[in-house]
Amino acid sequence: MDPKHLVYLAEIINLGSLSRAARRLNVGQPTLSRIVKVIEDKVGSPVLRRGRYGVTPTVIGERLASQGREIAESAERAASSIDHWKKGLTGEVRLSVGPMLAATIMRGFFENALKQKWPYSIEVVAEFAARAIEALNSAKLDAAILPSRLNLHQENLSQDLLFSDRLAIFAGADSALARADKRYSISDVAELPWIETAAISGIHGSMREIMMQNGVDVQLHRLRFSGDVMMALQLIANSDALCILPERQLEKYALAHTIKKLDVDIALPKRDISFWTTKASRDTPEIRHLHAQLISHLQRIDLTPD
Repeated sequence: MDPKHLVYLAEIINLGSLSRAARRLNVGQPTLSRIVKVIEDKVGSPVLRRGRYGVTPTVIGERLASQGREIAESAERAASSIDHWKKGLTGEVRLSVGPMLAATIMRGFFENALKQKWPYSIEVVAEFAARAIEALNSAKLDAAILPSRLNLHQENLSQDLLFSDRLAIFAGADSALARADKRYSISDVAELPWIETAAISGIHGSMREIMMQNGVDVQLHRLRFSGDVMMALQLIANSDALCILPERQLEKYALAHTIKKLDVDIALPKRDISFWTTKASRDTPEIRHLHAQLISHLQRIDLTPD
């Protein structure tokens, strides 16, 4: 099957319309219709369902479109590599950063990166730990900044500790609990409303599982945020809700004046952060340089291993 046909099919499905896809691809709509017919003849069944409001894929149509998207992405990356080479850049590093890190300490790192002329470009992907590990293993990423010691198919991966951290319980700085500035027992806070973030639950289990390990059954969370961290932080700052978050990241670098760690008599897990790469790419010049720049940035903001 012609790979370009799969790319065209993916664009039709992405846009939900042959006419819009024809304009985007700069080809005639009859040409796209013929290509769809060629694909369907090869498959032996329809790849599109035509409806009043456009087209949607059949099961096999979506599978083929997925392949087309991968082909298009590979072609785009090849064009980008050529462009980088012409501009004097030696390569590109595909780096994954979790939502919590992206919202806190990594913003300053990327601000510094913009001011410096590094000999390579960086593609930043905001991704959770499990997906980042999968992407590293499948060579879709070159490096990732993730929690340490994840038991997620690490055989071909390498990690270097960047800084030490620990989970803690946070509340809004203006909440009654935070203003009291005293030590609480876990029973004092167990019945309060809780917010959960997937950035935490994907590592140590859900918020409730973490608390259950300490012999406490907290009230079920009313809200759970997946993907976005800033909404959760802002909600904590403006409500009486509590949340388990990484201590060193949150106290210093994300809304430090609006949220506050509570002193609660409960032991929460460590959440150290490491620089992950594949063993094959660990010693490439770009990865070594990026790692060194990360270490330098963390030293400037006083985030180091214990």
